[in-house]
Amino acid sequence: MKLAQILEAYRTPLIAEWIRRLQTEVSPRYSRRPKEELRQTVSRVYDANLAVVLHNDYSQIDAHIEW
Repeated sequence: MKLAQILEAYRTPLIAEWIRRLQTEVSPRYSRRPKEELRQTVSRVYDANLAVVLHNDYSQIDAHIEW
């Protein structure tokens, strides 16, 4: 299986784990954030990172930084 296929196939569980770790291991600030807010942010960042890694496309990362 290629990296792109792995990252796409496991998108949902990877995002869920990222959120879990933000809420439990990073800081009190993240633990107070609503799960849906983190899901929106983490999903956007995940997709933006994927665009960079797979397509050398920085536009989504740039848009997220501006947001």
